[in-house]
Amino acid sequence: MREWLTSLIIVALVGIIILFSFNLPQMHSVSNLLQQPFSILMVPMSGPAEGISSLTRTLEQAGSLQAENAALREQIGALEAEVARLQELGRENQSLREQLRLQQSDPTLQRTPARVIAQDPNSLLRSLIIVPQREEQLREGMTVVTAAGLVGRVVQANPSSAKVLLITDTTSAVTAMDQETRANGVVVGQRGPLLLMRYISQGDVVRPGDLVLTSGVGGIFPEGIPIGRIVSISRRDVDLYQQAVIEPAVEFDGLERVLVVTNYVPLRLE
Repeated sequence: MREWLTSLIIVALVGIIILFSFNLPQMHSVSNLLQQPFSILMVPMSGPAEGISSLTRTLEQAGSLQAENAALREQIGALEAEVARLQELGRENQSLREQLRLQQSDPTLQRTPARVIAQDPNSLLRSLIIVPQREEQLREGMTVVTAAGLVGRVVQANPSSAKVLLITDTTSAVTAMDQETRANGVVVGQRGPLLLMRYISQGDVVRPGDLVLTSGVGGIFPEGIPIGRIVSISRRDVDLYQQAVIEPAVEFDGLERVLVVTNYVPLRLE
């Protein structure tokens, strides 16, 4: 029975195909009527195909967005590196302008630039290791400064580098004077960021805010280099001298570039 029904359906379909081949107007309505059940049967099959196609497009778009994001991150990294480079150039240009201004303001002292490459790990001896940026041999005793003021002096010189003892070290001593009142004293380092000006005569006048300079007495440092400003004064009538606490003119933390005075040799080293 099933084989007979299958054969009948096949014969009917063949007959319908033959009739459609004649393209008769009467057959259009029959064609439309037959297309409806077949289209219904095709709907379950078309749905998964469209879903797969949509999923493929989504994956392609995601891959494209991922590649675009990677390219944008690379561009951002390159721009950040360029900004950092320009900032460093700006700092270097600012330092060069300050050096030029300092040289023009005091042409009697010749200065060569040097870069700070290390700080001495020994906490008992505050010092820096510097490398000259020009082919010039540094010597022991040379004064080290910045555009802001006094840094220290070279205590050890090598062919390619030098060790600088900072004025903030407890073994450092600088003869100094008050720029306003010309009061003299000796500035020494302390265990901290501030300096101490000792041996100020009781009869001399010093005031908070006054600028303290190197006096040149003793011939260790050139005269007139800023050391710092007085922040407080300690005076007692029973003492022979008064003393003043000084804030250094130079910011020692993060110091990157310095200047070495090359045409001034301390008298005791001659």
